[in-house]
Amino acid sequence: MDCKVEKYALNFDESGTSVNEEVEVDEDEQTEVIRVSKHGDVNGLELLNDITGDFSVRLDSENKVCYVSKLDSSFPSPREMKQEMDQASKQSQPTEMTTETSEWKVVGLANRSALTSQILNHCGAFPIYEIEENENPSDDGALSQDSDKTRRKRSTCYNLCSYGDIYKRSYCARRGAYYSCYWKCQYYRIYCVYRYRCSSRGCTFCRHCYRICYQWCKTVYCPYYG
Repeated sequence: MDCKVEKYALNFDESGTSVNEEVEVDEDEQTEVIRVSKHGDVNGLELLNDITGDFSVRLDSENKVCYVSKLDSSFPSPREMKQEMDQASKQSQPTEMTTETSEWKVVGLANRSALTSQILNHCGAFPIYEIEENENPSDDGALSQDSDKTRRKRSTCYNLCSYGDIYKRSYCARRGAYYSCYWKCQYYRIYCVYRYRCSSRGCTFCRHCYRICYQWCKTVYCPYYG
């Protein structure tokens, strides 16, 4: 029995830019593939969700990189996605779009010998990085520094983002003022996928954006600076 792959095409306008998205749903193989064209500051993306294998793969062909993670649980099952796409195709496209954003951090290069053939085929010869969701990006790695702490404590405020942060740290330290260091994403790429969420009352249109950070640094906060 041949596997039947359902295919859908979306074209819509976002801030004056035309966006194309292709969706492939395979209930037999329990996979979902979403391809989104590059637009604005959003990179092009080919996302593969494998429900049976419990992984998601994000391929960025332009930047020649691939990311693998545990299955993104924010997506519905292939059966539910097919039902939503079928229902949405019978209605006019919603005029409003909601946005959700998640932040992900690069853990390191994946061990290719430990990856499935499906992941390797999807990524080809491009380097494959493991990523994981950073659930509390604003609080990640907050390091409080106080003027009466030991030098060993102060040494945790390293890998600063800029000369401005170095000067700020020195300024506060000389005056015995309280300051804090926080991890900050210095370099990242943005990817977005678009999907419908449907109920008996109709469908809404949602944009989910991934910010994948691949270089971190620390920024200094000093309330007495300046």
